[in-house]
Amino acid sequence: MKTHIDIDGDVLAAVQQLGGFATQCEAVNASLAEMARKLAARKLLGMRAKLQWDGDLAEQREARFTDWDPGR
Repeated sequence: MKTHIDIDGDVLAAVQQLGGFATQCEAVNASLAEMARKLAARKLLGMRAKLQWDGDLAEQREARFTDWDPGR
């Protein structure tokens, strides 16, 4: 997708040089992908301790490991 936006040239040059990107387009796309990854991770961290889990680890272990002894 082509678009025209104003970008700080100094910041773009720094990202391109530090990241070793051959083109400005590569630098922008990599930066956007990294930002999307970080925002998704932040959203997941925000859900921390808000989800309820009703599983039984001992039961799952017994099913996977026939020699597992929960009394050990």
